[in-house]
Amino acid sequence: MIHATTSKVGGGTTPVMKRSSSRLRNIFYWITTVYIALAMFVGGFSEVFDASMNIELSSIGIATVVAVLGYPLYFVYIIGIAKILGAIVIIVPKFPRLKEWAYAGLVINMTGAFLSWLIVTVVQGAPIPEGYGAPAFHAINALHLIVVIMVSWLLRPDSRTLGNISHRMRSSD
Repeated sequence: MIHATTSKVGGGTTPVMKRSSSRLRNIFYWITTVYIALAMFVGGFSEVFDASMNIELSSIGIATVVAVLGYPLYFVYIIGIAKILGAIVIIVPKFPRLKEWAYAGLVINMTGAFLSWLIVTVVQGAPIPEGYGAPAFHAINALHLIVVIMVSWLLRPDSRTLGNISHRMRSSD
């Protein structure tokens, strides 16, 4: 049963339902955002570290992964550094325009990963090394990250959106 009571907050009355749904939205925003930030930061760091130090942090190593997918090894540095920077940007306060670009970049990055795994290993049947799991798993993993990135973006508080900033700028004129 939902109770639509009111509460005195900041000199006015605020519906409790609205406040609790706003709080729940904020909790889900932070859960999805921290999850994505950690996944991208750790993934990007391990890709760059693996490629530069030649230490296999995954079960088969990033050099093998990019070889299976048909990319040159230097591509890992571009993608890995972009993931690290995107993870940092979506967590730090302010910079709403940069956050929009970071979210877009992360979606593009993971869409590329999804399509690469799907087309190269699932559709074309390129073999992947023993012990690295089913090809469909890697495509589904990238797809799930795309969904979580989109959920994080959709749940952003007003303080982290461009609309709020541009509205305040127009109001102050």
